[in-house]
Amino acid sequence: MKKNPKIKIANQAKADMLRLAKEFGLTPSARGRIVTGDGAAKEESLAEILFNAVNG
Repeated sequence: MKKNPKIKIANQAKADMLRLAKEFGLTPSARGRIVTGDGAAKEESLAEILFNAVNG
């Protein structure tokens, strides 16, 4: 039996897409490494807003 060459092509395409997704910040781990340099204030999450509303 001989391996189908399409399998190698599909695996390479998958690896390329994952590499590009990491480069553009499309994975959860890549998004965590994104740093903005504008010094803008951190937005409060919904949980923080509700917690602050209850606790005064």
